[in-house]
Formats: sequence, structure tokens, C-alpha cells
Amino acid sequence: LLSKTYLLNNDLENSKKALVLAQDAIQNKENNSKYAFCIIGVRISAITLHYLSGEYKETIEEGMKLLEYHSENSACERIFYSYFFLAFAYYKLGHIEQALNWFKKGIFMVLIKDRPYDVYYISGLEVFQELLNREDLDICSVNEFKLKYGNPDEYKEQNMKR
Repeated sequence: LLSKTYLLNNDLENSKKALVLAQDAIQNKENNSKYAFCIIGVRISAITLHYLSGEYKETIEEGMKLLEYHSENSACERIFYSYFFLAFAYYKLGHIEQALNWFKKGIFMVLIKDRPYDVYYISGLEVFQELLNREDLDICSVNEFKLKYGNPDEYKEQNMKR
């Protein structure tokens, strides 16, 4: 949580320090189901930090580890973060086809389950908008996403007050 707070304030240095403490706290807890939510949160912070630090290969490595954890533990809560950050990192590395495939998976996941806060955060990243507006992206899923979430700022105003 502290690492994520620093990330939201674009304080990557302190986010990394907090992340190291969080990683130490969950070390060797992967097989304990009561830690699943924390483990996923820490790993999402790690892939976010790697991405925002320009460490795209590390983003992919951590994202794949998180996907493996999701699969092994039947814990699909917030799996879309892995999909989106894998898409972002592949995109920044110039692997467009892989980026679009991961991005579509993320889009489908947030279409299945309403995630307004998460979508507001992640869609605020410039790379999200770049991918969303690509002409070579499957138009059906993009249109569904835009219908559901529209402009992230407008969606926030309309749906966060509930």
C-alpha cells in the first residue's frame, strides 16, 4: 500500500524502498492462501514500478511471474494489471503484436468485471491511450470498452460518486 501511494505521487525512489520492505514481509508466504491478496498487491506494485522506471524487460519478467502465481493459486483478482503492464512493456520494446495481444486480454478482463477505480488509474497512463487508439487493435473490444468506461475522467465523475 505504501509503495502504491508513492507510485501515485511519482516518487519512484521511496516506492522502491517500500516495495523492498513489502517483498521481505511476504517472502516464503506464496503457499499460504491468506497472503494471496497481499502477494498480488506487492507484485502489481513491482511491475508498476519497473514499468514507470523504464525497466520494460523486468516488467515482463515480473508480470509473467504474477501470471504464474495467479494460475497456480486460482487467484485471478486483478490479473488485468499483469495483462496491461505486459502490454505496455512489450509496446515500449517495439513488440507490437505481443503488446496488442496482452492489451486485448486486459480489456476483456475489465469488461467482464466492473473495475472503475483500477481503470481510472491505469487508463491515465499515456501508453494505455496509445494502445487503445491504435487502428490495428480489434475494434469490437475497444468499442465495448469505450462504451463501458468512455472518457476516464467523465466515467470517474459519473460512477465514483455512487
